[in-house]
Amino acid sequence: MALAPSVATSVDPNAVEQPGKGGGGTKVVLILAFAVFFLLGGVTNINDLLVGKFKPMFHLTHAEANLVQMAFFIAYGAFSIPAGIIMSKLGYIRTFVLGFIIVAAAAFLFIPASAAASYPGFLAALFCIGAGITVLQVAMNPVITTLGPVETSHSRLTFAQAFNSIGVFLMVYGGAAFLLGDEQPIDAETSTEAQIQAYRVAEGASIGTAYMWLGVLMLVIAAAAALMALIGLRSS
Repeated sequence: MALAPSVATSVDPNAVEQPGKGGGGTKVVLILAFAVFFLLGGVTNINDLLVGKFKPMFHLTHAEANLVQMAFFIAYGAFSIPAGIIMSKLGYIRTFVLGFIIVAAAAFLFIPASAAASYPGFLAALFCIGAGITVLQVAMNPVITTLGPVETSHSRLTFAQAFNSIGVFLMVYGGAAFLLGDEQPIDAETSTEAQIQAYRVAEGASIGTAYMWLGVLMLVIAAAAALMALIGLRSS
């Protein structure tokens, strides 16, 4: 699993919200943290599938195909400090909601990218997903230690990491059959430009559909988180 930006540890966890106080607020933040672990495990590791998908689809070299990983992880360096500043202003729960919304919006960018069969479009969408994941991780890392007694923080972290493995299994192993399928690589030397483009659009359709549903899921989680936060505030 990718390491979270170190800026997260420098943010005051009590800046806006105090998740360690109030049973309702604690449960909301803890559920969101587990959802982040699930998402992180699946979305980060599914990039390996995209490398294997894009390479024959766009006839890429190894270096060009690995731009998938670069586009995703470069967002960590670009957004770690801004994400820490955002969390200090919004607090944990609202930062979680914002992160899920960013990931959802980025996932929807795969739809036009797949329709146009645009490799740069896919890379831009992956960069935006990396930005959303960074926001989520910055909020997640310190929150695990503040949700309860310090002496049991390691147990909470270990339990939360189990959701990371579940995310890898469901989104990677399940997504492999959906994203890769029974693809038939086209011969670029004997095919026309129109045939190659049609092949790329057909192959990219499964990617656009998969990320569309990921975006829908992220919006549902964001809405649920906002609702739970509102209920928690009213009951406190």
